[in-house]
Amino acid sequence: VSTIDNNGVNLGQLGNRNLIINGAMNVAQRGTSFAGLTAGTAKYTLDRWKFETSGAPTGVLTITQDTDTPAGFGSSLKVDCTTADASLASGALLKLSYRIEGQDLQQLGYGGAGAQQTTISFWVKSNKTGTYAIMVFQPDDNRQEQVQYTIDVADTWEKKTGIITADTTGVIDNNTGAGLVLTFALGAGNSWRSGTAPTAWKSYLKADAFAGQTVNLSDNTANYFNITGVQLEVGDTSTPFEHRSFDQENTLCQRYFQRYGAGATDGRIGVGGWNNSTSADLLISLTHEMRVTPTVSAPSKGRVLDFAIAWYPITSFITGESTTKTVNIGATISGTSGAAQGDSAFLGGGGGAYDYQMDAEL
Repeated sequence: VSTIDNNGVNLGQLGNRNLIINGAMNVAQRGTSFAGLTAGTAKYTLDRWKFETSGAPTGVLTITQDTDTPAGFGSSLKVDCTTADASLASGALLKLSYRIEGQDLQQLGYGGAGAQQTTISFWVKSNKTGTYAIMVFQPDDNRQEQVQYTIDVADTWEKKTGIITADTTGVIDNNTGAGLVLTFALGAGNSWRSGTAPTAWKSYLKADAFAGQTVNLSDNTANYFNITGVQLEVGDTSTPFEHRSFDQENTLCQRYFQRYGAGATDGRIGVGGWNNSTSADLLISLTHEMRVTPTVSAPSKGRVLDFAIAWYPITSFITGESTTKTVNIGATISGTSGAAQGDSAFLGGGGGAYDYQMDAEL
């Protein structure tokens, strides 16, 4: 298939076409396996890809970064059913979602006569043949459209494409909030699919969101679903997937999530000073400016070093005066150190595990 346009431009060589980050599922800062995904779950898995449920599904799923891929790819996102829910409740929903910042979508020109349509393409493989629905949601004006695709042959990689029409009514705000949300349904109860699938932009109606979806991936523990090569681009033509280097993709992901330590017991990630013998203020300079000031969690808090003499375990911390570029950690240690106010301090392992996670996801 030719990708040469009427002006002789090789569309396959143009960069910055893909509006999706980590569409090849290469980056997995949070980990490569996420088990026990069931009712009440709202969890980012592979970078930028969030698993969510609504209602009360009783099935349980596991998501992994998988090496089963079509030619030209190294990773896919795999969903496995581990506990079945053969008959979804009316309000139950299992979904994968992807959010795009509004300021990165201004080229679409939504809300005006010059609005642009887009093309979505991806590779998918599953044992469950049938019709699947993707809801495209525009949260600024509460509008929706839908793209459907069919898995025709079980256990076979297939490339799917669909058109998202131009919206001349709804305006995507030029800010750091979510401008578009792409939601891939894995199973939807009747209240999510009892309406009519919208083939053009309209005001949001829950019953229309996944109308036409016939597959419930959670109805049997033999079920699985793999996806990779997800691309969203301006225009009505699906061009070859835009492969970026791992470094480029990882850097783009770090606008939304950064992780330091990941359970390591050595190394230093922050520097600062002691307030007194039991607390210190430490500054972490982020590797990449984040979308907003991040929320900080630390499953393993690590230790604080006093003048290179001894490491002291951190029992708790607070964040304050943090920005999109830096995070301030106010650490309280276990016991009393020999440090005095103004002594230098370092945040790191010192033999104790540390894992600081900065989250600025949409």
